[in-house]
Amino acid sequence: MQQNIYETFQALLFLEMPKNSAGNIVIFDREIKAFNLGDRRIKPAVPTITIYGSALNRKEVSTLTYETEHTITIKLETGNDDQTLTAKILQEFERLINQAFLSHRQIWVMDQCPVCLKKALSPRHFILEHPDIFSSYETSELANLETIWDETHTTPMPAIPASRSATMAFYAVLEDIRNNRPVGRLDAAGKRAFEFVLNTKMNPIRLLYDVKISDVKPTDNAIDKQTFHTGEITIKAMELTRALASGPDNVSTDSWSIR
Repeated sequence: MQQNIYETFQALLFLEMPKNSAGNIVIFDREIKAFNLGDRRIKPAVPTITIYGSALNRKEVSTLTYETEHTITIKLETGNDDQTLTAKILQEFERLINQAFLSHRQIWVMDQCPVCLKKALSPRHFILEHPDIFSSYETSELANLETIWDETHTTPMPAIPASRSATMAFYAVLEDIRNNRPVGRLDAAGKRAFEFVLNTKMNPIRLLYDVKISDVKPTDNAIDKQTFHTGEITIKAMELTRALASGPDNVSTDSWSIR
């Protein structure tokens, strides 16, 4: 459930943190040697950034609607010529992570695009990269939304952020695939990819909100490790999910047996 969050945070760090001429992340002049998703004891080199989750807390906030709090840790491990330099690198790492997440209180978490198999950071990808498939759906969904708005309002509907309208377009395409309706400009391979999304019950577009740094551990201060130390930053994020049915009559009527 958190793997896509790890990959999204990794992509955000690549976008936001300083890079050298080779395009690799650096802290001061030290190039990050490895980027791990999920912690491990043996690491190939230092400095190393590791992203892992430590807790999932879920509660039902209304009928069939659940609020999940994700706890994600970003850890840097580094060993340098002396302890002072190690401490400076850890402090700079924490400053950069804090700076990177300041402008990301809400974060889209996405799976692979069924059309091109790329992983995007915004649903706007579908409109910008595949307009021949999704643009007409976006226009239709916005028109439907305006019709509903006009039924109860006399003022114009507020503008919908582009990523939200792209999300509506994606799910409209997915619904047509679910109901075996034709989707213009979608070839057979693309249709099979969308069917895979349905068959595997993927949640291809998720939204994290209230994303914020909750805890900073500047260094482990392990004296016995001499010049090798770790620093950890903990990030908490909220996510809402909704179940469409609660049973008992939403199960198959086919008989079954275990042999």
